[in-house]
Amino acid sequence: EQIYKNLVQYSLEKVEDPIGSLVELGGGWGYNFTILPEGLDFTELVLGDLSENALTIAETLFGKTERFRSFHFDFNDPNSYTILRELPPPIVIFTSEAIEQVPDSRLFVSKLGEFKDRISKVVHIEPLPSLYKRNFLGLMRTRYNQINSYNMDLLENIHLVDGVIIHTLDDSIFGFHPFNPLSVLVWSF
Repeated sequence: EQIYKNLVQYSLEKVEDPIGSLVELGGGWGYNFTILPEGLDFTELVLGDLSENALTIAETLFGKTERFRSFHFDFNDPNSYTILRELPPPIVIFTSEAIEQVPDSRLFVSKLGEFKDRISKVVHIEPLPSLYKRNFLGLMRTRYNQINSYNMDLLENIHLVDGVIIHTLDDSIFGFHPFNPLSVLVWSF
């Protein structure tokens, strides 16, 4: 847990202040909001998730905070992204082990592109199978991701967007599971 906490803090420290809205997509009940780096300056803390139960828990835990809001979010629903119009910019999008559940990330990347003037950074703590080495372990990791229908194309889809800047790319630096290690990817439009 401490290593993961350090990873979240390390990743979010890559973002310059101030942050208008810190938005975690696919954030469950908001665990990552309990381990944010100290001194992270933001106007609003926003949590989006598909699970209504998770959102209910988040509202119970964080709802008394004026600067918190949650909303129903589905990576595969184009209408889910419209909330980005309402949030105070600059917006930082954050995901951790969420995009891995989305087999095709094209919609996610293209919808963020529609709000590129409002988004300052996108921070991912996600597996990036396209970076796995072509050795035995890398092949096993790739197959594990394929069998579970995990995302295989996030990095490729980001690279397809004109003008994207990759600020940080730390490959396979932590994993709860040896076949599904997490990488840190920080990028902007």
